[in-house]
Amino acid sequence: MDIRRIIPAALCALAICACDRQPLTSTSGSINEPDYPTEDVLTVKTQSRTYIFPHSYTGSAKALANRISDKAEALDASVKTVVLHDKASAALSSADATAIAALLARGGSLVYCEPTRTGTDALLRKIQSSIRKAIGSGPLSISTDGKTAIHNILNISEDKDGLLVPVFIDDGDTDGVLCDIIAIRGGEYRIITDLDENSPIKITLSGDDDSTGESYTENRPDDSPTAYLYGLHADDLAEWLNGNNTMSAVKGGSILASAIPNEDSQDLEKITNAQKISYSYSAYAGHKFEPITISYEIWAVNDTKGSDYYLIHQELRAENSVLVCGPKKERDWNEYRVNEAFGDVAKEPRAYWAYMSNFGTQTQFSNNTATVEHISPANSLKGESTYTENLTWSIETAYVLTKPEIELTGGVKMSKSWTHNVMDLEMDFTYNGNKPKWNYKAGVLPRLTKDSKYDWRHDFAKPILRSDCTMGHSWIWKISNASDTYSFSSKTWIGIQGLYIDLKKGHQKGSKYKMFTTEDNKTLNLNPPARYKQEWIMTLSPYNENTERVMKTYFPDYWLPALSLYTVKEDDKDAIDTQIAATISAISDNTALLEDNKVESFTLSWKPLHGSTVYKTWSYTAPKK
Repeated sequence: MDIRRIIPAALCALAICACDRQPLTSTSGSINEPDYPTEDVLTVKTQSRTYIFPHSYTGSAKALANRISDKAEALDASVKTVVLHDKASAALSSADATAIAALLARGGSLVYCEPTRTGTDALLRKIQSSIRKAIGSGPLSISTDGKTAIHNILNISEDKDGLLVPVFIDDGDTDGVLCDIIAIRGGEYRIITDLDENSPIKITLSGDDDSTGESYTENRPDDSPTAYLYGLHADDLAEWLNGNNTMSAVKGGSILASAIPNEDSQDLEKITNAQKISYSYSAYAGHKFEPITISYEIWAVNDTKGSDYYLIHQELRAENSVLVCGPKKERDWNEYRVNEAFGDVAKEPRAYWAYMSNFGTQTQFSNNTATVEHISPANSLKGESTYTENLTWSIETAYVLTKPEIELTGGVKMSKSWTHNVMDLEMDFTYNGNKPKWNYKAGVLPRLTKDSKYDWRHDFAKPILRSDCTMGHSWIWKISNASDTYSFSSKTWIGIQGLYIDLKKGHQKGSKYKMFTTEDNKTLNLNPPARYKQEWIMTLSPYNENTERVMKTYFPDYWLPALSLYTVKEDDKDAIDTQIAATISAISDNTALLEDNKVESFTLSWKPLHGSTVYKTWSYTAPKK
């Protein structure tokens, strides 16, 4: 054997092995991660017929406008969604305000872009005036969602400055813009927060012993937000607007409404609409970002003795998949724009990132005397893959904003549950008086490993840390001697983390983490429950058996000889006016049905049960034979 051949070959093999096991001191083993898209990818379109008031829309509003497939040329009865900018609302005509009021009454959506406090106040007052004129003067097509929208708009309170208070206030506002978009339909509000607001990001440095090191703040990158980010937020809103496609006025010979069975008259979810508020913002980690959505369902009840109860279901959603955590090989390290994110802690950084490290929430009622009860979950969790959130409650007597055909037979009840997957997360819960707080954190974080030659590798983040995830909680606030309109603060925070190494050192001791924490603070205004009961009588003149039969058969939601209305204010007339207007509209839109059934001329009259004075009348005149 020729040793002269063996030695070079052996040396070559050793060299190859050595190259494969070199300390990571250069770009070998590192990759350039593909960049986020910068342009809007337009993954969702809305088919809801939409009228857009002229304006040079930008940001989230532009992204939404690009998703509208069916654009109306005029604001007519076929429109299901209206898009309006705050600066265009100042010139809103009375006719346009009336058209928007009619849209909301029939269950349509109003999308209000870049609202300001003064602009919102002016718009709400125009809509309030238009609604009251419409319901006070005659027929108005009103859906179930429309009744809720009308009630909510007419019962908006004023703040200390005399401005009508919107449902949503950004506690960190710096530019006078409440949010990018607030959309309203029925009792639902969908909000995209002010994505242009440059809130500071809290930075925390730590090691694998979970010790906290230096903490400081830094601003997000100057190139955020992008058209791509606006589009991510607009996608969810566009999907919600597609729900408008079911909105339609019922006409013809079918039953115009379906009464709720009496046996369900105590089920809170079946007799009243929850106030639904959902808002989204962006969490940042260097140039990386993800949408965060906070959603609430709120049921309001009064116990007839002066106490309000607010039943709250909250959901937190993090779209961790958008972070594009990687690299996906344990010996590879990311170098794309890593120096921007980690250059303050390493001279030549490489990273495995980004993944969620923790996610939490805390709420606080506006009145400190409020008590919190029926909290779920109320125990800290560790080592559990799922948990069930329960909202179970009942009360013997109640006032609730119900449909008119519902007569409360006593109390009300609620029994709902939601199951959430928290695999590889730990959760800590604390009462904090009347300020319930939940905080989730990773049970196991990715770690650094190395062989004897300092060939650095990384673990992979657990799936829930790099995938979309949702957490949920429920509780009840009780406030005694309630007489005001209340609010609560909603505080959330999410930590996005990266594991990094420093090529300049060649090797290092233990794991190194940098966590980027985005904190968000909002104030949400609560719709108060009914606090009074009104009893009304509707009479038919002249009495006719055929007329009564037709009304009972085809107009069950409107043929209400005795009706109970539950109102926020004792002398409220908006509720009865809304019911009368809806009744007139339903009958007026179906005169052919009356003619087919040979209904003769009649007059409907409404008066308080305990009064002798007729409040309003309306007459139907049958065609001459």
